Amino acid sequence: MRHSLVILISVLLTLFCPVMATAEDLLLGTVISADEQSGKLVVRPIGGNAEDIVVTMEKGFQSDHIKPGEIIRIWGTYINSEAKSFRGGKISSERFSAGDQSDPTGVRLRLRMGADRMNPPPPPRGPR
Repeated sequence: MRHSLVILISVLLTLFCPVMATAEDLLLGTVISADEQSGKLVVRPIGGNAEDIVVTMEKGFQSDHIKPGEIIRIWGTYINSEAKSFRGGKISSERFSAGDQSDPTGVRLRLRMGADRMNPPPPPRGPR
């Protein structure tokens, strides 16, 4: 009896509770233009789709470190099903990450950062 009650409660919670987690998409591409006034970037994706995508950034976006021709990663969501509009949240560029061209997703950078936390550098030696 207890097991069926626990199962019933868990099924009801699963059915009636909204799913809170949403997945973000990753857009990897080359910057064509950046407009800080409107908060929009035009990005040409690297890979299969050669059409430019208009990226609308969140308020407070500053494009002073984003230059045309630069390869950037933008995390966000596609606005429509045609994948020509993208709402961006977080941006990282090759200049502000490790700059490793063989690491387009940033996994190696995150692993390196974790390893650096586990093995901090020794303290500097000064005059005694």
